[in-house]
Amino acid sequence: MVSATLTPPGSGIVTGTGDFPMNQNTTVTAQAMPGYSFLGWSEAGVPLTLATSYTVAVNANHDLTATFTNSGPATNPQTISFSVPPSVKFSVGTIALAATASSKLPVFYELVSGPATLSNAILTLTGIGTVKVNASQAGVWPYKAATSVTKSIVVTKGVQTIAFNPPTTASYAANQVLPLSATDSADLPVKFSSSNPMVLSFDRSGTTATMKSKGSVKVTASQVGDSNWSAATSVSKKITLH
Repeated sequence: MVSATLTPPGSGIVTGTGDFPMNQNTTVTAQAMPGYSFLGWSEAGVPLTLATSYTVAVNANHDLTATFTNSGPATNPQTISFSVPPSVKFSVGTIALAATASSKLPVFYELVSGPATLSNAILTLTGIGTVKVNASQAGVWPYKAATSVTKSIVVTKGVQTIAFNPPTTASYAANQVLPLSATDSADLPVKFSSSNPMVLSFDRSGTTATMKSKGSVKVTASQVGDSNWSAATSVSKKITLH
């Protein structure tokens, strides 16, 4: 027996199927319905021919597949819904884009301009300024291409914070270095200053502390920022040398 399945259903007409004596040949022919075109014959997922007619050797049962595709004009409109925050801090780092098409088809993104990179719908900020991103859907039958949507994101200076937790007390040793460290969320260098250089002084770089005498002193950690980061809020801590 020779049978045929149409994919998609109703997309065409097939002739030449039926019951035939063994070792006899038969020719099956596919004809596309209006608005469709024929793609080819296959059997069990194996392509056979792109021609509309195919001769089958009847030496076993055959279940063929005639595949068609719609060749008519796309008529269904679709729209894109795309929203982004109008303004973000540089410290946000990345923004996940999440546009949707009314057709449920996938939306594609393009970085139009601005200090950022785009990969797999993830926008990575690389500086401050205005970033423009375009969302589009080219259309797949029966949907026409959607009108693309471009959005702008204003990136302003990032917020950075300082973590500074020195010991509250330390043993005094004349002219010896007191190890101090602080970290900045933007990985920018932190500088220190002393409320009383007669007790604890810092070098010009503001990074090395030298003990000068016993007493209490307030040490302030600060970071002034740069082109992408606002100045951090300074952190002051009291240290007693005894």
